[in-house]
Amino acid sequence: MKFLIILSLFILSFTTQACMFQPEGLVEKHIQQFLYFLIASVIVFFLIFIIRYLHNKSRIWVPTIAVLGFGYFPFTSYILEYAGLSGFSGACGQPGLVYTGKFLLVGLSVILAYELFKYFKYRCKL
Repeated sequence: MKFLIILSLFILSFTTQACMFQPEGLVEKHIQQFLYFLIASVIVFFLIFIIRYLHNKSRIWVPTIAVLGFGYFPFTSYILEYAGLSGFSGACGQPGLVYTGKFLLVGLSVILAYELFKYFKYRCKL
């Protein structure tokens, strides 16, 4: 057991870093990555509703509830990041924004995969 704890802490130590001197342009790069993830999320968002509308107009509320569920944490994280309450300690730039964008895009991609599955299942029944 002690070996597993030491091994896991050793592996996790490679993912942390302390920022003594912030590289130039890192904040701008993080903001650019966040905007990329946000634009991709908006595109996926509209695809979710288009696919649901094509095969089941009466249950359009299902992806709405799912999007609200997946969107709660990224929205809260975004607000806390800009309020300065959830900064990553020792990190350079704004990695919280990048994490928020990734989380939102992954969540919406999961919903899109579900909607595509339901759509193709519906199409095969016809």
